[in-house]
Amino acid sequence: MAYAVTWLASASRTTTQTSADIDTASARSLTVTLDVTVAGTGSITLTINRKDPASGKYILILAGAAVTTAVTNTYKVTPGEIAAVANVSAVDVMPNFIQFVVTANNANAMTYSVDYELEDVAH
Repeated sequence: MAYAVTWLASASRTTTQTSADIDTASARSLTVTLDVTVAGTGSITLTINRKDPASGKYILILAGAAVTTAVTNTYKVTPGEIAAVANVSAVDVMPNFIQFVVTANNANAMTYSVDYELEDVAH
């Protein structure tokens, strides 16, 4: 079974956005969609982090490439069903908690949304 969530609805933003901790529960894989509809002269980078339960620190799992155009990008984290591709996919087990960060690489506005889907172990 999978479930989809909209983390950031489509809106114009100029600052870095950081999610609260996301409980992955029994998820086996993660798909994140970044949909940029108005790029202007902005630039953003999406990263997916794991939360270390002992220290509470966030550790990078996957960093997308800087996005400067109106485009839809998909990022995937899964334990071995795909090839790892720089800036696109990571072969890794899902941690208990993850975090998303969309870094504003400059102060120029971009309109975008971020959705994610978690697929559980039963699939």
